[in-house]
Amino acid sequence: LAKSDAKMRREKEFLDMLIDSSGEGVTAFDTNLMCTHWNKAMVRIFDRSTHEVVGRHLRDVFPFPDGHAVPEMLLSALQGEDRYMPEHILPGTGKYLEKASFPVRDGSKVVGGIMIVRDVTERYAAQRELAKHHSQLEDLVAERTADLRHTEAQLRAAIQQAEQALTQEKRLRQLYRDFVSMVSHQFRTPLAIIDSSAQRMARRGPQMSDEEIQMRAGKIRTAAGRLARLLESTLDGARMDAGGIEFH
Repeated sequence: LAKSDAKMRREKEFLDMLIDSSGEGVTAFDTNLMCTHWNKAMVRIFDRSTHEVVGRHLRDVFPFPDGHAVPEMLLSALQGEDRYMPEHILPGTGKYLEKASFPVRDGSKVVGGIMIVRDVTERYAAQRELAKHHSQLEDLVAERTADLRHTEAQLRAAIQQAEQALTQEKRLRQLYRDFVSMVSHQFRTPLAIIDSSAQRMARRGPQMSDEEIQMRAGKIRTAAGRLARLLESTLDGARMDAGGIEFH
């Protein structure tokens, strides 16, 4: 019996050593919610020494209000259920904790429960920092996207203006060709009359009567006057394009 008690004591000491060496907070409780284990990590997290908690009712040590999640987790463990509470801030501190509770069974009978508490403050801060950087990155991407869209819009506008200018240039070239063709035709007619009359007079000068000479000379003068009017109209058009003529 003494050997058996010694063995059980060694096993309990070994178990206590394992629980105390854990980086996670571990507390064990019986079916009456009396605390049986409170390791060093729990002391560090909750700033409650082992002798303040072990052997006491957990509701007395931590007077949670009715409906609080932690008492619900403890009672669920005694009912044979596993429970998990995601990260949350410990009131009055800057610590973020994560909790899980499990039943302790002796065969099929629930004889108590365990709650494991993890201090995830550093992980939470890293996640927040990562989320901050992610948000900043999204803002930067959105800003760059807006810049690219603005640049694209400017480029499209410039291309459209260039296309319009090219179209205008083609239209002006066509107008110029049409104008040259029209002017050439308009100038050829009086020039042909002058040339024809001048040749006639050169060939038949001595045989021409005064009336024919007057007629031929009149045609030449009429054609010359027409050329002068065409030339003046052309010059007026150029002056209008250059803004040299004021309209009333």
